[in-house]
Amino acid sequence: MIPENSQRTALLQYAQIQFGTDPEYPWQNDSDSAVLRQIGNGKWYGLFLVVPYHRLGINQTGSTDLLNVKCDPLAIGSLMQKPGCLPAYHMNKRHWLSLLLDGTLPLTELQFFLAESFQRTAVKRRK
Repeated sequence: MIPENSQRTALLQYAQIQFGTDPEYPWQNDSDSAVLRQIGNGKWYGLFLVVPYHRLGINQTGSTDLLNVKCDPLAIGSLMQKPGCLPAYHMNKRHWLSLLLDGTLPLTELQFFLAESFQRTAVKRRK
């Protein structure tokens, strides 16, 4: 069952409108995790997960929604200083960033990160 989260819902709608991408739910036993995949090459550009806070190093009970996005490796270090940005959960920490979907980051910023991830995973045109 997908948890109720307005940022998650808004980002899924944004991906559908902006990029024509519908979420995929590839794991039979995990209906909370969704993948956003490039239509042209099949690469992931977004991964939605529900993760216990303690697994993220956050001293809080319960779980939270997060979004993994592909990011500029040179920017990741400075972005992790920002509240709501964490090392990628379950992905390559050099190229991916986890974003909390708990209201810490504004929706417009989350949309920016998702759009950047979409661009980073797009089919590269040959010169």
